[in-house]
Amino acid sequence: MKSSRYAALALVVGLLLTSLSTRAQGKYDWIRLGVRADPALNWYYFDTEKYKAEGVGFGIMTGLDVDLFFAERWAVQTGAWYDYRIASFRYLVPGELKLKYEPTHLPVLPDAVLQTVNHYLAFPVGLKMTAIEIGYVTIAANLGITGHFLLRQQVSTGDLKNMRADGMAPFAYLGYYFEAGVEYSLGGRSKIVGGIQYNGTATQVINPGTGQGRFHNLALHLGFIF
Repeated sequence: MKSSRYAALALVVGLLLTSLSTRAQGKYDWIRLGVRADPALNWYYFDTEKYKAEGVGFGIMTGLDVDLFFAERWAVQTGAWYDYRIASFRYLVPGELKLKYEPTHLPVLPDAVLQTVNHYLAFPVGLKMTAIEIGYVTIAANLGITGHFLLRQQVSTGDLKNMRADGMAPFAYLGYYFEAGVEYSLGGRSKIVGGIQYNGTATQVINPGTGQGRFHNLALHLGFIF
């Protein structure tokens, strides 16, 4: 375990040193900043038949992208994103909802639909590849993982709206993403970015009582590089 950690640390240090060296040689911009505002569709899936996803919900992810290039067309991508997700699921068995305020315990009947509104702060770490530029257009693809940290969760069911859930969602979860799209040059370093991004979850994002629930997230990536 320790040897793998040292190897990962050595790899990161090596990439950073390569980036700094290339920057000094002036071959290309070693760091590029960007912003994004990605509308998205979210839905749950479960490892138990006691619950099922109820349609799709809207979401949006906004934030800052930082590309650290260690070769002409390869970069480590990081940044900070605010991720807002609405999704719903249906109880197929009786359940209980725990809330932060009165009533702190709310029974849930079968066939009841629960809507969740989750607010996250996410930190991505990924690998970005850009293809050869064709005219003003460059094809790009990203693959990486995210650490999502819960800021707040609200739930609604029946006549009860925007209640604060207690312990239904973990404080953090590990996600992964794949993104493909194009970068359209406006001249100089400025580019408009468009594409599709899929975000999956490697760990639990919701625990309604028994079993585990996770997210699917499909986003339209819209951004600007400056």
